[in-house]
Amino acid sequence: NFVYLEDIAVVLTLITNHYLKLSQKNKYNILIVLSGEPSLFVYLLEFFQPFFNSGLNISVIYDQCLTKEIIKQFDANVIATNFNIPNIDQFDKKIKIFRLSYIPYQKEINEIYQYINSN
Repeated sequence: NFVYLEDIAVVLTLITNHYLKLSQKNKYNILIVLSGEPSLFVYLLEFFQPFFNSGLNISVIYDQCLTKEIIKQFDANVIATNFNIPNIDQFDKKIKIFRLSYIPYQKEINEIYQYINSN
């Protein structure tokens, strides 16, 4: 027996709205493509840890050449990489590519967050 049915309706609306906002965040499939020494790889995984805890779809590959097939395999629409990608112009223009420093700065990571949160 509920006394205030309007309160229940409001709570259900808030829960539904929150769920919809969370599901919209997953529209990004982020592919992190890293290169470097193995010890650097471990550091970079820690550096990107906030992404892993954000509910986004994240995939990481290490020391592999980025190809159209890999992008398709991971269904990537955002790519972050710390090395130059040969023939970058051959990739779909809808894919947002972030070129990071060999050891990325927090500023570069923040740019990715801003892009994801603004779209």
